[in-house]
Amino acid sequence: MRRTPLALAAAVRSTAACRAGVFRAGVFLAGVGLAGALAGCGSRSAPSSQPAPVTPAVPIALSTAGSAAGASWAVVRTGGPSVGGRFWQLLVRPAGSSRWRLVTPPGVADNAGLVVAGAARDGTLTVAFVPGQQLRFTPLAISTDDGAHWSQGLLPAGLVAAPSALAALPGGRLLAVTAKGAQESAPGGTGWTSLVTLRALAATPAGRSCGLIRLTAAAATSSGEPLVAGSCSRPGRADVFERSATGWIAHGVTLSGPQARQQVSIVQLARAGAGTNVLLVAGSGATQAVIQSSLSSRTGTLTAGGPHVGVTGMPVTSTFTSAGGGWGVVVDGRVQYEVPAGGGGSYNSAPTPLPAPGATVALGAGVGPGSGGLLTALVPGVLSVAVWVQDKSGRWHQTQRIAVPLAPTSS
Repeated sequence: MRRTPLALAAAVRSTAACRAGVFRAGVFLAGVGLAGALAGCGSRSAPSSQPAPVTPAVPIALSTAGSAAGASWAVVRTGGPSVGGRFWQLLVRPAGSSRWRLVTPPGVADNAGLVVAGAARDGTLTVAFVPGQQLRFTPLAISTDDGAHWSQGLLPAGLVAAPSALAALPGGRLLAVTAKGAQESAPGGTGWTSLVTLRALAATPAGRSCGLIRLTAAAATSSGEPLVAGSCSRPGRADVFERSATGWIAHGVTLSGPQARQQVSIVQLARAGAGTNVLLVAGSGATQAVIQSSLSSRTGTLTAGGPHVGVTGMPVTSTFTSAGGGWGVVVDGRVQYEVPAGGGGSYNSAPTPLPAPGATVALGAGVGPGSGGLLTALVPGVLSVAVWVQDKSGRWHQTQRIAVPLAPTSS
């Protein structure tokens, strides 16, 4: 049967878009496997033979913020139909400064997303451009001066679209989560090798303990060992997997109450002092619960002891962490967070309205009872990002407006 003109036009547009995306990536990564990438842009004559996932993946927000070596960074999404689409931006607040700067690495199409890993010791930032338009590799950009200058790197596989799919390991190495497993690099983001495949990890006793079906997050333990996590098919079960001298071991928790009957996904891992913050999402839709958990490096115990986010039935639109162990989420235009406080306790906030929808939130310095500079909200516009700071009384004040240049178009 002859193709209809509409179907033919759609196929031409898809192929052209793919080749345009590869061209933009090639500007940044000249001479790095470009021919192979273009080969992946051809039309497909038959549907994929791979089986469908066991369960649908939990939507994971790429708008996120974090900190490393005293500096803070945030990923926001700007743009709109009037400027040719929506694009992701990286902003950095250097250590000791109250001002944010736009430092998005140039030369690569970033409409599919950005994932950032910050090295705890020296503050090196590594930015991964989530592959879009059928690209099969992941461009990387690396900075040692808070985004003032960037060097190039490449992950020869597609990074998954999740806020902690890329993690810094000791010695300048990186840990990346792809659809097929986890890969580890040599220093400087080069020389990638397979750490473990999803299929192999799911077949181990550790993987079978929860029925591992996908990987979404990566981190490093306080001793520098790789951690990976994802989704389990066993209801109410969540596991974080650690590489040990004898193989992979699982640090798991079984939820109680209504969450015991729901699928659980780990959407984010983040180093927090001597431990690891673990953000869980149980269920979906009206029953969804976001639960903060912690993994102890000393005992290897995963504890789901954090508060449940009070808003249900709405997707998480942003997440944030801090090197000191703070964490938070944005749901339905409100932020809820938890930060360490003196005496080993914690300070939990009730859901707090944001100054505008779509904000990415970052923790300020000295967050806690009675301290100032609580939260920073970065509100994206079409060609700008507005910076709002919360004062001691909880009121928001705009302190900056950062211009975002018009995204380049390809011919």
